[in-house]
Amino acid sequence: MAQIPFQVILRYIQTALMPEIMIIGDVTVDHFITIPDNYAETEDTDNNGTKELLLPFGEKVPVDNVEMHCGGNAANIAIGLKRLGINSYPIIPVGKDTSSIFCLSALEKENVVIDYNYISDENICNTSYILRFHGERTILSHHNKKIYFIPDTINTPYIYYSSHDGDNNQLSIEVLKQISDQSSKLIFAPGNTQIKGDKNILETLISKSYLTICNKEEAYKILSIIDGSDIDAIKMLYRLAHMGSHHVVITDGGNGVYFLDGETGEIGHFPSTIGKNDIVDSTGAGDAMCTSVIYKFIKDESLAEGVKFGLMNSASVLKYIGAQAGLLSSLS
Repeated sequence: MAQIPFQVILRYIQTALMPEIMIIGDVTVDHFITIPDNYAETEDTDNNGTKELLLPFGEKVPVDNVEMHCGGNAANIAIGLKRLGINSYPIIPVGKDTSSIFCLSALEKENVVIDYNYISDENICNTSYILRFHGERTILSHHNKKIYFIPDTINTPYIYYSSHDGDNNQLSIEVLKQISDQSSKLIFAPGNTQIKGDKNILETLISKSYLTICNKEEAYKILSIIDGSDIDAIKMLYRLAHMGSHHVVITDGGNGVYFLDGETGEIGHFPSTIGKNDIVDSTGAGDAMCTSVIYKFIKDESLAEGVKFGLMNSASVLKYIGAQAGLLSSLS
């Protein structure tokens, strides 16, 4: 039996481990707190359906359940893709604090490894406290500034870029340079960091994006719409595409997902596949959608197939507390 040369084996291993995507964003420790019915209530504050969560002031409130999970946009995407067999290069700065160690352990259990260059005493892990009441949630979050950098030696076909806690101008310029120099395709999921940042940089990121993906509320903010009652999701798809994004996906909660395919020109809408009464927690549903679309792109499949898979993946995530427990490892 002929022996396989060592160089061939090494090349096979390197190819198998080659990251398909660079993932830039955050990790956080999410504390999920379930508040009992008899200790809180909601109150309408205006005629637009906005509500406030009311808790007794100055009292100790016993809670039904507390769970701690690893979360954050970049961590969710990295774990979601790894479960589907896709390797990534995560640019997720973490520290040596207790929360960072917890998240590093959760990532390692999923075989997602953070380069030691992103582990520093100067990076403190984000923390959030998610108050769960009657199927809705209020999030108390604390973010710490972190140090991000993109190595010159890493070249991936795709780059995922979302909200982060670094210098937005500097990091965004590095991302734009990377996609220009390396011909990487940008998956842009604009978060508060970019939406509240420099307008010109935001517009440039969208114009250079292979895919812009966001929820309907984020689309309103991006397009500077104060009252969105006179514009629907389809018009927003066109406007984001007109800004230069090749593909566009807008999620709209229970109303499903809208998408515009830049290859075929297809405009589509798929309804949600899960009923409101079946939703346990909505954390991470958008990241599950993004993960699925990226997976289908890497497999050279269409945007529509990615959105269909995304609805399946999101529906699974919505049945669990936390952003990662329900992430699928296959299409079945």
